[in-house]
Amino acid sequence: MGVKSFITSFIILLFNIVLFSIYGYKVGKTTNQKGIVAGLIIAIVLVLICLVLSLIIFNELSFKSLFYYLALIIITMVASTIGKNKKEGSTSDKK
Repeated sequence: MGVKSFITSFIILLFNIVLFSIYGYKVGKTTNQKGIVAGLIIAIVLVLICLVLSLIIFNELSFKSLFYYLALIIITMVASTIGKNKKEGSTSDKK
């Protein structure tokens, strides 16, 4: 008996969401740009890496995978914006 494909896909999905959120948040905390722009830049870089690896390994591109990558880009942009707002909020509280 092995692990079902649905379970492994779900775990990978959760892992990617957490990973992209953490990267977006950290970029937002350290950037001087707008949070959404910094998140978009890091998201595009990460998605391009994932996309190239996916094309090399699976040799296909589907509408489902494009939607998945778009969702990861949006998640990273939101996390980066939250990180930027936390950075600005913490500096204004100290003054």
